[in-house]
Amino acid sequence: MRNMMIALTAVLVVALAATDVMAQGRGGRGGGFGGRGGGGGQMGAIRLLSVEKVAQEIGLTDEQSAEIREFAQEQRGSRPQRGNFRDMTDEERQKMRDERAAQQTEQQKAETEKLAKILDEGQLKRLEEIKLQIQGAGALLVADVQSKLGLSSETVSALEKAAAKNREEMMSLFRSGDRDGFREKATEMRASMEKEMLGLLTSTEQEQFTAMQGEKLDVSMQDLMGGRGQGGQNARGNRGNRGQGGRPQRDGGSELE
Repeated sequence: MRNMMIALTAVLVVALAATDVMAQGRGGRGGGFGGRGGGGGQMGAIRLLSVEKVAQEIGLTDEQSAEIREFAQEQRGSRPQRGNFRDMTDEERQKMRDERAAQQTEQQKAETEKLAKILDEGQLKRLEEIKLQIQGAGALLVADVQSKLGLSSETVSALEKAAAKNREEMMSLFRSGDRDGFREKATEMRASMEKEMLGLLTSTEQEQFTAMQGEKLDVSMQDLMGGRGQGGQNARGNRGNRGQGGRPQRDGGSELE
């Protein structure tokens, strides 16, 4: 039963990660770095760096992992206590949402600056590509992505409406308690959302968005939920690969899949 709930939660996390950027506003840089160890519901850089496949892909070293882990712990320690949401008035709830959104913006800014000091240019570029892959069409809600693609205000509005509709449908499905059919339905809903949102782009915009994601990295929901605890031995990268995307090599020189 516990494994089933973990699997169901994983589907919801990945699906909602594609739409949660709306709740944080559209003024952030590059979607911001949210996830575990930082603010934001989207799958962010700090969280992605705890996934072993991602850490290996960018050539993350033990030293870098230690720095990131220390920063993530500092960020967690700076979070304010959460009040009892159920006992609050509507005004108090809105105030809390606004305060959390402001705090998330500050955390995202701090994380962006910190990672720019820890990772090299090639690692940052590859990490951003992987982040876009994980976010999927949800990345189209991010102001920086919209700017790079040159999306019109009409397209942005249509994307936001499609994402909001999917979010409500996903939450309704989750609240229904239909554990047996949740995973399949949630996967279908996310695929439908991806198709709908990508369909709002022109063919040129679609090609540009695909190019921004770089080479595909096979990361499963199990990988995303499991993490790697930051700084494990398997994360040890080769500093010689840094600045070139950080792809680690097997013995014999072949690239890791």
